[in-house]
Amino acid sequence: MSKSIPQEEAATPEGLKAKYDMCWQKRGSGRSYNSPSGIGSILGQHTGKVMGFKVCSTLCRICDTVSTSRKEPNLHDCPRNWDKSAKAMEADTAARLLKILEETTGLQVDTLIMDDDSSTISKVKQALGHDVEKWSDINHSTKSVSNALYTLQKKHKVFSKDVIGYFKRCFSYAVKQKNKNDKDHLRQNILAIVPHSFGIHENCGAWCRASENHKYKSLPNGKCLSGDDLYKDLSPCGSTKEVESLHNIYGSKAPKRICYSSSEALCIRTSVSVSQKNLGYTYLSEVNTKAGLSPNKVTIKHARELQTERNRQLSYSGKPDVKRRKLDHTLNKTVKQATLEKKEVVVFDLETSSLNDDCCILQIAAKSTKSDFNTYVQPTKPISTATTAVTGLSSGGSILYYNGNPVSASIPEAAFQSFVLWLDTQSPVLLVAHNCKTFDAKRLIFNISQYSCFNAFRECVIGFSDTLPLFKNMYSLDSYTQESLHKHLLENDYIAHNAINDVLSLESIIIKSEVGASLICKYSFTTQSFIKQSNFSLETKKNITTFDNLKIGKFASSGIVHRMAESGLQFSHLMFAYERNGSEGLKSLLLEKRLDEKPRVTKNKSVIDKLLRYFTT
Repeated sequence: MSKSIPQEEAATPEGLKAKYDMCWQKRGSGRSYNSPSGIGSILGQHTGKVMGFKVCSTLCRICDTVSTSRKEPNLHDCPRNWDKSAKAMEADTAARLLKILEETTGLQVDTLIMDDDSSTISKVKQALGHDVEKWSDINHSTKSVSNALYTLQKKHKVFSKDVIGYFKRCFSYAVKQKNKNDKDHLRQNILAIVPHSFGIHENCGAWCRASENHKYKSLPNGKCLSGDDLYKDLSPCGSTKEVESLHNIYGSKAPKRICYSSSEALCIRTSVSVSQKNLGYTYLSEVNTKAGLSPNKVTIKHARELQTERNRQLSYSGKPDVKRRKLDHTLNKTVKQATLEKKEVVVFDLETSSLNDDCCILQIAAKSTKSDFNTYVQPTKPISTATTAVTGLSSGGSILYYNGNPVSASIPEAAFQSFVLWLDTQSPVLLVAHNCKTFDAKRLIFNISQYSCFNAFRECVIGFSDTLPLFKNMYSLDSYTQESLHKHLLENDYIAHNAINDVLSLESIIIKSEVGASLICKYSFTTQSFIKQSNFSLETKKNITTFDNLKIGKFASSGIVHRMAESGLQFSHLMFAYERNGSEGLKSLLLEKRLDEKPRVTKNKSVIDKLLRYFTT
């Protein structure tokens, strides 16, 4: 328990407002909560500092070891201080901590911000002997509203996911925007949400921009709801985000994958976490100073750098455009997942003229649950001898040979058009291949983008999935080539490097491994994102070639050159900046801040000076 209370908390005339939550040292399954240890934390509402904490544990390594031999344990600091259920641990810890807090400060706790656990607030009231007002945590309250709306979905079909998301956002905005210490205003805004969605704007505040032709973007058909009014009376809310932040620090010092609760290690690590929360990253130097040790200049410098970076992250994440981008990203992920759930999984494979990124495709094969596709393609580039040795494909003029025998091959445009038409019958499609991201997807998009059927391809193919990382996480093998996986799982060999044989083999491997569609989706990426990434990589490679003189003369390392190229810079940009404003122009270009407040290239003085030497000599 902390011995001092932050002045801002103690000076509050109406009493203490505290936040409480329990951090468990074992991951919960959502159904079973049986952690052998937990950490209860009390934080101030105004300062966000830790006012008290308690570690509860049912384990002791020393006691458990000697219990089997029926001997008395040696004198030790036993961490075991709890012998009841984990469910009762949270309520009892809250009551004990708040009781000690009131006795230590002489002040009364009048408000407790926590989750919706009724047993905890009941135990607290019983222990303190007076009434304590409970404020719900914003995140838990939003979740409760969401659950209530999903319950109403059974009765009112208008409550789609979009409508429920609309009400959740409205509730969050009403709670968070300038209502933190104004209960009446908060209540008024919350009660105005439902009438606003039904086109009644009498009680709306300045935030309402409704007009006669107002469109509700998140409601069906852009119109307000109609029918019986939905009334929801909600209590004032606070936020326990500081408590969740403290839990993250607990997790960094005492990871849940390791059991620390059977010794005093958990108490020590918890104390260190609280010190970091209350004092910042300089806590280690302050502890050394109070212990009569050197604060250590390197430690102080490192702590300041960590604190500066933390402040930058907080400033960046709090910007409205960053928050909006985060919401858009979450929405896009939800849309992507919903789209992938409705897809047709199609296994495909390619044979190419070489391993180069700009090689031509010689064979395309694919198979879905409904039908299959296989075609040879006339080569437009020479076939390498290595490719012929592996695949058996060779050419003589416009004729394609497989193992010395001529095969019927279509011209590239006709082959790709027929492939897209076949995919359209399966639409929407998720294309699956082994080593897809590195090889197949890149070369398929490069070749098909040269023809008019590319737009139709993008419409029916929603994404790709790579089975190579999937099987790497599933099995422990020396090699993860498709032939090795086939032999390991199916215990036989097959004629590899023929596209249709590879497709049938991969399908058999997936079936044998019992890999479901949801797991395949986990290793997927959208067509649009892959095209953007491919274009970015090509542009970066082009930019890198312009810095050859800097690399040859060792005026810039490969890492710095790559960073400049990724930021969109070419050597001509550096030259123009230097000719225009000299060394200051070049420095300002390299130090230009990005959206995340980091420099465009580098702020390292020695790196910048080395670059300047190239232009000054």
